[in-house]
Amino acid sequence: MSLSVAKNAMHRAIDELFCRQLKTQEKDQIWKYFKSRCAYCDKRINQKLRHGHMDHLDCSANSGGNYIRNRVLACKECNGNEKREQDCQEFLKFKCADHQTFLERHKKITNWQSQFSMRPLLVLSPEAEMAKRDLLASIQNFERAFVCFRSLIKAASNPKRL
Repeated sequence: MSLSVAKNAMHRAIDELFCRQLKTQEKDQIWKYFKSRCAYCDKRINQKLRHGHMDHLDCSANSGGNYIRNRVLACKECNGNEKREQDCQEFLKFKCADHQTFLERHKKITNWQSQFSMRPLLVLSPEAEMAKRDLLASIQNFERAFVCFRSLIKAASNPKRL
């Protein structure tokens, strides 16, 4: 598992405390709206082969939730290998060959979002805010420790020859 995947998993675990996972019916609704095509690159996706991802427009690390308004269909290349924690607008521009294609895909996404209300803002108690800050700091500490450990492992496996 890569560092970014591990961090994403931790952010998702925190997010699930606020917002439930998508229901099967909601996932089917996303597949239908996007006509089994990636919202970013327009690649056809085979649902039976499970190659589609329910991507967060605003990633978990940026407080993007699991609610349906924040999710689009993405191919495994776009979501799994390319987009990661990038801003969805910038990534969409990158994936479109020209401005007209960008405008069309952007409109499709915004039309999707307009079908749903904004997620109500959850107001946390001071104690809950502190606990959330501690969890987020733990993810940053994990990243620092991971990078350090990875460099130590590399150094140990490649000793300098005299």
